[in-house]
Amino acid sequence: MHDFFRAELARFRLPALLVALVHLLVLGFLSRLTDLAQASLISYRLIAIAYAALGVLLGAYQMGTYRRPSTWLALLHRPLPPWRIAGGLFGAGGVVLLVAVSLPVLGMLGWQSTMTARLVESRHAWFPLAAWLIAACGYFVGAYGMLANRRHAASGLVFLLLLLTARADGAANIVVQLLALGWLAAMVAVSFRPDRLDGPRGPVSTVLLALPLQMATYVVAWMALSLGMQMAWMAAGTSPTNGGAADGGVVKAQQATPRSLMSAGLQASTLPQAKAWRDGLTEDGVIAMGMPYADNPVRGQLSNIVPLQWADTHTDTLWTFSHDHMRMVGRGLADDHGARGELGVGRSQAPFPTIAVPHDPPAGIASKYTIFIAGDTVYRHVADENAAEPWLRLPNGETVQGAPSVEGSRVLLQGSRALYVFDRADALVRAAWPQAPMARIPVPGSVADLGRVDVTTVDDGLLVSFAFTGGGLFYPVSRHQDLVLVDGEGAVTNIATRTLAYDFPAWYRYADWWLSPAMDWFDRVAKHLFEPTPPLGMSDVLPPPAGSVALAILLCVLAAVLAGWRVQRLDIGSRTRAAWIIACAAIGLPALASLWLLYPAAEREKAAVALRPSIA
Repeated sequence: MHDFFRAELARFRLPALLVALVHLLVLGFLSRLTDLAQASLISYRLIAIAYAALGVLLGAYQMGTYRRPSTWLALLHRPLPPWRIAGGLFGAGGVVLLVAVSLPVLGMLGWQSTMTARLVESRHAWFPLAAWLIAACGYFVGAYGMLANRRHAASGLVFLLLLLTARADGAANIVVQLLALGWLAAMVAVSFRPDRLDGPRGPVSTVLLALPLQMATYVVAWMALSLGMQMAWMAAGTSPTNGGAADGGVVKAQQATPRSLMSAGLQASTLPQAKAWRDGLTEDGVIAMGMPYADNPVRGQLSNIVPLQWADTHTDTLWTFSHDHMRMVGRGLADDHGARGELGVGRSQAPFPTIAVPHDPPAGIASKYTIFIAGDTVYRHVADENAAEPWLRLPNGETVQGAPSVEGSRVLLQGSRALYVFDRADALVRAAWPQAPMARIPVPGSVADLGRVDVTTVDDGLLVSFAFTGGGLFYPVSRHQDLVLVDGEGAVTNIATRTLAYDFPAWYRYADWWLSPAMDWFDRVAKHLFEPTPPLGMSDVLPPPAGSVALAILLCVLAAVLAGWRVQRLDIGSRTRAAWIIACAAIGLPALASLWLLYPAAEREKAAVALRPSIA
């Protein structure tokens, strides 16, 4: 084992050092362009893809040199158990990735922490480990791709897809990466054997290889169906997203101007004043508030889902929110980038209760000073005191899920469960801070599905349109538009509800479910593992219609029948045959595909034997 470890290190030491040097130079160049510790989520994902690709290349090259039959035979037929040989080879690969990936990241963080005034916090200490884990996952994906049968060698890629779509934050994200790495390592260990091209042996190895393969076939089938139908509809000129949208549907509601959407909602109202209000609408008279924030930053989060920096040009200071101090930390912009102190709540510079997100002030209400959204409160920057003062506050522990907007004499603020109305005159008087809302408008549906909010002034009140068009065009959630009237006394009345038509047929909206209800459940569980509580709650997902349920049952029955025929042609035990038939009945076509791909050789051997001429 130690000999293999030292030999592999000697083999890859020069490439590892060269890659580490290039990696360090690239990070240094990028750090001159931007603050990598405060980069956006998409930037981190692109960097993670690069690390995973590097790991895939290393694993594929290393195992590719051993997979030739003669070399593989010479490698494993030694007076050592296979697990010790594998430990030496893969242990060396892990050290190579440590040198090529983790050490440059650690060096960049050390340089930024000691040589610049940029903010480096305890959460950034996870970066070298996270980079190594992602590269190591790619490494085992590449190794498995070389060791496994070509028919299912690419199934490990689903774990890299999981790392990109996982909803866990902070240290929980590291746990998800560790779980993915452990599963991939087990897949490689199962395949590291003399007869590596044969099917899995035993229930544990079968589950280790079959589940990722089933998820991979499920994802490929759903993407092929989804993209194929989209391209077919586009070619026929009937795609809802390209000119073929239904009148009164979700796509038209998303594309409509605020005035036209408000007008469509008023047309469904039975109020006597509705026609007059509709005729009086103007393009400038209806403001669009947009959709609520789907996620809030979490303390200790590795990535930055929203920018946490803002520049105060009046004092030539760049402020960055610190997860460790729960305050803004400043540094100079045009000078030597020296430290400029901290910015907290009030004159005592107290820490913010939650992550404070800087935001541009609403037009005509906060002058030239930045506002901060943190938990249930919107703070306003008081430049004379260099502090943040509570400005607008929501009751009942609701969180702010959008920037404030101004409509006439009112200030509107989207909460996690309702839209709140504040008096604009009081908002200008500091003595009234933090200001309490004058009216609360409950969202008539799931806030997670809310796609847009449009507001206009009618008579002495407000008319608010809630359009539930969020969550994606294909998602099977409740779609409707509600109009709510808030009078001058703050009374709230729902005056119209309009059902929005679905632009895509039901079988297409539920395709990810009827393809395999079990895989759809596994997919959601894996993505949302260790996810923080969603601030907007759960979507109002509609149950599958009877047609989709019947189709799912039919596919599971078909998979079980074909599995019963298939297992009779394979050289496996009776219990294994029964287990596969039950799995295909429960999971459906993905399980049947995994059965077909995992055991190809035995059938070909049987066919070859059957075709041989018998010797008399």
